[in-house]
Amino acid sequence: MVAAVVAEVLRLIQEEGLVERAARLEADLAAALEPLPGASSVAGVNTRGLLAGIRLLPPAAGGVTAARFAAAAERERLLVYPTAGPETPDPRRRADVVLLAPPLTVRETEIAEIGRRLRRTVAALRRDDSQPAGA
Repeated sequence: MVAAVVAEVLRLIQEEGLVERAARLEADLAAALEPLPGASSVAGVNTRGLLAGIRLLPPAAGGVTAARFAAAAERERLLVYPTAGPETPDPRRRADVVLLAPPLTVRETEIAEIGRRLRRTVAALRRDDSQPAGA
């Protein structure tokens, strides 16, 4: 039974051209995320098809943890996957990564909206950091 379901899913992915579609939409996703690097907490963005990795600056360098970024994104009704960055000799310099994986059926307008929500997420984190403690 499970094999039949897997075979049907693979058939649909191929029939609908979803892998090729993801490759075509990579440029749209990259363009939507392009403004993020250089923001207070984002070091860079890498895309591959409809997968994106958002590299965060370490908290010691003015960045945030992936968990904090994910919580702020959730307030914008956006689901991202927080991951811990690679271990470093100095844990204060460890930079986390947030993964973004929209569905293979995402529309171009939805990709643009993802970009807007992520920019609002970064802006909210910047505002939070500029607030005095206890404010």
